[in-house]
Amino acid sequence: MTGAADPARGPIRELAVRLQEVRLRAGNPSVTQLEVLTKRQGPRRAMARSTIQDKLRGHTAPKIEHVLALVKAFVEHAERTGVSLPPDVVDEQSWREAWEAMQRALIKPRRELAQAARAVRELAATRRANDEPGGERPSTQDDVVDVLLGKAKEEFDWGFRDAAGFARDVPWYVMEDLAHQDFDVRSWIERHSNSWGYIAAGLGPENASLPSWCTVASRYLGELANPMGFDQYSFRRTGRYVQGFGAGLRSVWEMAETVSAQAATTATNSPQRVGPSAQHGELTRSSTSPVTVAADRINDTTAE
Repeated sequence: MTGAADPARGPIRELAVRLQEVRLRAGNPSVTQLEVLTKRQGPRRAMARSTIQDKLRGHTAPKIEHVLALVKAFVEHAERTGVSLPPDVVDEQSWREAWEAMQRALIKPRRELAQAARAVRELAATRRANDEPGGERPSTQDDVVDVLLGKAKEEFDWGFRDAAGFARDVPWYVMEDLAHQDFDVRSWIERHSNSWGYIAAGLGPENASLPSWCTVASRYLGELANPMGFDQYSFRRTGRYVQGFGAGLRSVWEMAETVSAQAATTATNSPQRVGPSAQHGELTRSSTSPVTVAADRINDTTAE
């Protein structure tokens, strides 16, 4: 069976091509020079050589920090070498919009693949119904592989969609904790569930209690986050669901940071901080908070 090209790569490569074009116009700084220039922008935008190469080649989707860090590095290199870059080419807002467009474009192939997977499963079910003694058996090895791949993709998309609901229901510091774990959901939940198990068994520190969002995690992740062993949370999620869940949380996080930056430009006279992390590391979960807006955008896009 011949493998089709990944439809999600197109938007990623398009953004990478745009970045490469600006890099060339800025005097084609080396990867080493870009590494130094991004590190000067602070820890959130610092990029290793391998990361720079990965994003400029369009292998994986960049974070918004990666895009802005590279554009600023191009500008600084151009200024040092006497190259003039047009303002519209390096406008930060236009790059934010380009990154958002890439995020939206990445969701569409996932939805279309899930629809195709459902059609394949329906076909497989029909063939199984005809699989009787003396009946026709048209199923092939390729069909089986297609069904399995389609099921895996559907599980991934399911987890991706559920992540938006989870993000709305938990405190923002939970999202920050996940970001520090690079949205590796399984490692993150295992780190917490060990201590939850001790607390649930009465072996934890005195007066220790389970966090309020533990039940939320159990509702989405089942036995991965079920220290009390409740029957309603004893279901097991597939690996592809957990991967999709992590990818969805990353999208909400990055979208929320973009929403925060946009809000900051329109509310500069407001004394209240509007960043993704509020003044004391928390974010009020109101209907207009960045995480809620981001989750709603993800939901709206996946529901189309």
